[in-house]
Amino acid sequence: LYGDQPLGWDTIGTEEVIRSVQQAGFQMYKERMYTPDNVVLVFSGSIDAAQARALGEQYFATLKGTKQREFPEFTAYSNDRVSLRKKATEQAHIVLGVPGVPALHQDHFVHKLLAIILGGSMSSRMFLNIREARGLCYYITTETDSYLDAGALSTRAGVDQSRMAEAVTAITEEYLRCAAGGVEEEELRRAKEYLKGKMTLSLEDSEERAHFFGRQELLYPKTRTVEEYFAAIEDVTKAQVDTLAGRILQPQEMRLVAIGNVRGEEELRKLL
Repeated sequence: LYGDQPLGWDTIGTEEVIRSVQQAGFQMYKERMYTPDNVVLVFSGSIDAAQARALGEQYFATLKGTKQREFPEFTAYSNDRVSLRKKATEQAHIVLGVPGVPALHQDHFVHKLLAIILGGSMSSRMFLNIREARGLCYYITTETDSYLDAGALSTRAGVDQSRMAEAVTAITEEYLRCAAGGVEEEELRRAKEYLKGKMTLSLEDSEERAHFFGRQELLYPKTRTVEEYFAAIEDVTKAQVDTLAGRILQPQEMRLVAIGNVRGEEELRKLL
């Protein structure tokens, strides 16, 4: 989906890079990136502001310098539509996705709710129609990736090797049905409650709460409270979801990745 640029690379790096890394390289990276202007400290739990400030000064007052590197911006999505990796596995693992919206886009929450309706819960379309009704996969889920300047919506599934083509076709059909017919008000209501409920449970953990606020403070122009976040979810309308679905869930935008003992790329391309 992202091609030959940082978002499309393996985060662990190549074998050549891993073997070449020395201690001095780690130290240099730390000095270039862990600088006062590039660090956010977040405290969550049984601690007050005075204690937090004291701890911050105790352990981080020696940080100095300014960030020495900027990362290249995302340029464009790859034109490659099929990627096949042959591997001796009992089942094939497939991902069928489309370019989506970045994290700061006005449709960020629309994007999230669309993914939940499609395949984000046990009452979603993918789960009920493909796994339960047709028994085509062992697992199936739809999710979003939201970065600062790019995004994606994708459905991944584990399927029997002999039924991969059938599963890919079924997922494609669900995408196209949603693009053409939109979603139901009840589906949207359930998706909102699911997303808010999932967040409520996760934020009971102090580390998750710290991550929630820290990520916003570090990357976004505004830090939302939990209440503001939930209000933004509630503000999403059926018309917004229908519009986004019709825009991104198009045949020419779909990309397929498959891992397993599967057929050749040319035959996979015919499935899209």
